[in-house]
Amino acid sequence: MFLVVMGTVVGLRSVPAPTLPDATVERAEVLRDGDFVVYVAKAAGATAPAVTGNGYATYGDASLLEYYAIRLVDSPDVERLRPHLEAVASSMRNQVGQSASVDDGTVAADATRKGQIDVRVSTTAPCSGAWLGCATPIIAGGEIVHAEVWIHPRMLDRSAAVLDNVVRHEMGHAFGLAHYDVEHDGLVQTMHSTSVAATAFRAGDLAGLRRVAVHAAPPTSAPQPAPAPEPAPAPGPTPAPPPPVDPEGLASVQAGSIGIVVRGHAVDPDSTGAITVTVAVDGGTPYGLEASRAEPGVGNHGFEAVWSVGPGVHEVCVVAHNVGPGEDVSLGCHEVTVTDGGIGRRGLQTV
Repeated sequence: MFLVVMGTVVGLRSVPAPTLPDATVERAEVLRDGDFVVYVAKAAGATAPAVTGNGYATYGDASLLEYYAIRLVDSPDVERLRPHLEAVASSMRNQVGQSASVDDGTVAADATRKGQIDVRVSTTAPCSGAWLGCATPIIAGGEIVHAEVWIHPRMLDRSAAVLDNVVRHEMGHAFGLAHYDVEHDGLVQTMHSTSVAATAFRAGDLAGLRRVAVHAAPPTSAPQPAPAPEPAPAPGPTPAPPPPVDPEGLASVQAGSIGIVVRGHAVDPDSTGAITVTVAVDGGTPYGLEASRAEPGVGNHGFEAVWSVGPGVHEVCVVAHNVGPGEDVSLGCHEVTVTDGGIGRRGLQTV
């Protein structure tokens, strides 16, 4: 089950090559890549604004977290991807300055958590068409909070160089790179949408990754000594804690043309910013989203989300999370009936 408020997906697809001798078929295949990103808690109609630099393009409002754990999801022959993922993690650390590593072993399929990039070998992914690789970077609050990557098993029959390029290309999307189809310094970059010629992240790719790695240390800088601690200020009278104030809000749930639609608003008097709302469907793991959508009468404190589910009766529970003194507040549990004609296409959906 996927949650998408405004979304699109990145997927590397293939176009059948013309009939050629076996030695040249691989090079003749044309790779096509859709360029979409999943945005959480964005207004309907929002897109992925690309920022183009010297040799790269990035998703304009996306930056990286301080650390990412790359996990291999238990799937057929997924361990064959490990050396390619290790190479990507090494480039991120040594050439970009971004902290990233590949976890040992494999993990069971579950919801991707903040700071994780889950990679699997699968014939099924949100991408459409004859895709070779598919990546879904999830952007919330201007940060890539997590990502998922799918590699089609037919790629395991290709040469190590082609597999390495496809894995690196999809991980580039996971780390915030969009397509860049112009040669840079006379070379095709990894993020070219129709080429597998790059054998490593090239100068333009690395420049784009350094742009989004806002927390990264300069990759070639020597360690700097820690500043001397400032003397502690003299203790003063302890102020009385403010009285606890709970958040407040309203949520509605209904069956829409593409699944279950959850809408509402939530605000905490202790904060002028957006607070977190979690939504759980049928007792599953709660999914967090920011209540930051513009809503008449409440300001930028609205939220809206869609689940694609099977037909039947479903229970949806919504909780507004407290900021400062106070407690979380339930915005209610709602039952909604979804029919065959009301669930739309399965998978990632758009409000």
